[in-house]
Amino acid sequence: MTDSGIDGRGAPQTTEAALRASEELFRRSFDDASIGKSLTGSDGRLLRVNRAFCDMVGRTREEMEALNFADITHPDDVAESSAMVRSALAGERSGFRIEKRYVHRDGSIVWADVTTMLLRDDEGRPRHFVTHVLDITERKKAEEEARRLQSELAEREAHLRLVFETMPIGWAEHEMIFDAEGKPADYVFRMVNAAFERMTGIPPEKLLGRRVTEVVPNVRAHKPDLVELYGEVVATGREHRYEFFFAPLGRWFDVLAFRHRPGHFVTVFEDVTERKHTEEKLQQTLAELERSNGELEQFAYVASHDLQEPLRMVGGFVELLRERYEGRLDKDADEFFGYAMDGARRMKILINDLLAYSRLGTRGRPFAAFDAERSLDDALANLRTAIEEAGADVERDPMPRLHGDESQVIQVLQNLVGNAVKFRTAKPPHVRISAERDGAFWRLSVADDGPGIDPRYFERIFVIFQRLHGAGEYPGTGIGLAVCKKVVERHGGRIWVESEPGRGSNFHFTLPAAES
Repeated sequence: MTDSGIDGRGAPQTTEAALRASEELFRRSFDDASIGKSLTGSDGRLLRVNRAFCDMVGRTREEMEALNFADITHPDDVAESSAMVRSALAGERSGFRIEKRYVHRDGSIVWADVTTMLLRDDEGRPRHFVTHVLDITERKKAEEEARRLQSELAEREAHLRLVFETMPIGWAEHEMIFDAEGKPADYVFRMVNAAFERMTGIPPEKLLGRRVTEVVPNVRAHKPDLVELYGEVVATGREHRYEFFFAPLGRWFDVLAFRHRPGHFVTVFEDVTERKHTEEKLQQTLAELERSNGELEQFAYVASHDLQEPLRMVGGFVELLRERYEGRLDKDADEFFGYAMDGARRMKILINDLLAYSRLGTRGRPFAAFDAERSLDDALANLRTAIEEAGADVERDPMPRLHGDESQVIQVLQNLVGNAVKFRTAKPPHVRISAERDGAFWRLSVADDGPGIDPRYFERIFVIFQRLHGAGEYPGTGIGLAVCKKVVERHGGRIWVESEPGRGSNFHFTLPAAES
């Protein structure tokens, strides 16, 4: 009886078992590998592929083993792969490693790191290629994204550089220098643009890497606290803006300083010399205009005041002549006396109105808070006779507290309500006075149902002495709305009208609200 593991054929059985075990080990390591593997004939036909390779390109094993390697390779990579294969078959190399693209069943691209070895038989003839395929698609995507971002970054950097160099305002980056105690002592120029050079006349090579006290030794004479100011910007991160006159260039600059990164700050310069000159001229013009207006107001006041006496004398003598000679001369003479008296009366009203108008800017009271309800009461009381004679119906909303010159506001209300009563149709007028909050102001409105105003006259009616009707049609001198406009503008408000012929008028004006 022989041993169970040994008989007359024991040695061959042992060799065969070992071979089967080796083949099984190869099969499992080939089929179950996490990376793609394939056996390819020297003609390029896929002889065997593993599951990982099939999954990589989205095909079954049966489909793969019926294809040539070129059938699943991206067309643009076939030539390089074929050249590597021919080189190996020619004995020029035993294998090769390349990155190539495969085409997935769904048409997408799979990038792979491919390592291929050529196996030969005992006589050196090529048998087949063993290929290991590592999917590097995600890595390639990451590399492509990195290249895209790098290209985009380079493009942005080039764009920013172009903007930096072509911007019309000066731009400079500085590094703060601190002394042994940690206090700001100086600063260095690290970057400047072309506009900075144009404004200062200093080329970059004389600025970059140098301290400001080297470039402009007497810089503190122009702005003593300059270094400390920039030190505060670096320390706190708060931006700072200022204007200064740089005597060596004779130019004014507007400067904005802000922290760029730790220890560094940026200054943005704008040459505002022309603007400063314009502002100075404007201030001079405004001062001259104010002086001129003052002189004109004074002249109007003096002229109006001084005209009172000769007008009284003319009126008095005309009245004496009429008393002495009325009825004793012909009818024409009596009529001429009437014209003269009426002219003197209208001249007196005109002079008084002009005198009142001239006093608006110079004789106004200081602004204070007041109750506009009381102001409206006073205005309506002054108009009681006119309202009663016209049979007017006056409707009013509650009035707010305002800030300004109450006596002048009463005058505005009186003029607007008086106009609403005076300029009316055949029926008794209806007047509505309302108020609505408008930010820091109140908008007061006086609406009527009178004949209305053509829009082309909206601006004209606020000009002094401008009338839309003849003197005999409606009483007045045409100064009332001009007074309203001047008073409202003195209070920082505005006045306007909304109207259509035959549809009445609505005058609006704004006045400052009193602080609560």
